[in-house]
Amino acid sequence: NTATYTRRIEQQMREAAAAMDYETAAGLRDDLQALTKVMEKNSVVLSDATDADLVGLAQDELEASVQVFHVRGGRIRGQRGWTAEILDASGPGELIERALTTLYTEGAAPKEILVPVQPSSREQVLELIGRPVDLRIPQRGEKKDLLATVTENAQEALRLHRLKRTGDLTARTKALEDLGEALELAEPPLRIEAFDISHSHGTNVVGSQVVFEDGLPKKSEYRRYAVRGEAARDDTASMHDVI
Repeated sequence: NTATYTRRIEQQMREAAAAMDYETAAGLRDDLQALTKVMEKNSVVLSDATDADLVGLAQDELEASVQVFHVRGGRIRGQRGWTAEILDASGPGELIERALTTLYTEGAAPKEILVPVQPSSREQVLELIGRPVDLRIPQRGEKKDLLATVTENAQEALRLHRLKRTGDLTARTKALEDLGEALELAEPPLRIEAFDISHSHGTNVVGSQVVFEDGLPKKSEYRRYAVRGEAARDDTASMHDVI
């Protein structure tokens, strides 16, 4: 909504010129030119009346990348993105739900929210937002095309993050070597399996296993075990049973 500011600067510039304060008038003229230049670069991507957030998602088995375009008055007014580790078996619906929760827990939502998939708990997200919004998957036209661009941004961000992850190989190798020396192992621990036991006041005993290979989590080999009978009498017996 820059028109209000443009008119204000123009009025101040005229008043300064009328008062023969040409230095102030010149400064306001420069401000006006700068504002106009910014608006020319910030081209219209949707119809002028559109206020919308477009959320793109890309993921692999380890991490997810989220990209958001904030469109106000038909123009892209802002962009943000982040990459987060996936710590469970979350699919696109759960990840979109978390992204929307992150976006709107502290900030207000626009009239439209365009997503590639519906959040897994749509009603909870709408309750969190606290006002009527159009939360939907665009099916055609300029909104679908722009969401595709946002999704491409998320895919590219994930690709760059993967490259960085691969580039960390040297650091991971050094860390594994240091760990091997600290544990007095003959070789660096290229595969690590870690186990833990949990229970609720001695009942519902479960064991969990996480696996790391070359310093990275291998989630396809994570396991959870139910511990029953005599093996559930204490943590030591439960650990013996799981191992």
